[in-house]
Amino acid sequence: MLTEKQIDLFKEIENTKEKCLVMHCISFDKKMGAGIAKPLNEKFKIRERILFPNAYPYWDNKGFSQMSFFENGIIFNLVTKNNYWEKPTYETLRQALEDARNIINLFETRIKKIVMPRIGCGLDKLDWNKVKPMVEEILADFEVVVCYI
Repeated sequence: MLTEKQIDLFKEIENTKEKCLVMHCISFDKKMGAGIAKPLNEKFKIRERILFPNAYPYWDNKGFSQMSFFENGIIFNLVTKNNYWEKPTYETLRQALEDARNIINLFETRIKKIVMPRIGCGLDKLDWNKVKPMVEEILADFEVVVCYI
């Protein structure tokens, strides 16, 4: 079930009592110099905490996800493009979301709540009216809270 809330993403993370899972988009080059990725990296040191950072040695035009851990949960970095200045496609976003879902199911985590911005729709310029049904379909088994301000 997807719920949209007009609330700061960080406030929603803080308000979550149980462990939560945060999803956001990044580029393969992991610059994280703008958008929501920048404050997430500053607060949670995402770049330093990526699990298996060299698992994907090069960009092959397929979206994927990488995990980073923080004190109250897991951050899924949805890698949807090669360089920070490029734009993702709906297909690379779909691939990254499916990869994240498969990893969550593989580990059978107890985390059922996913917190995210309107992924791919800020600086990446994808259309939320196309992204939202994709998120609802792929993450149908989870409580998804989409935060916007």
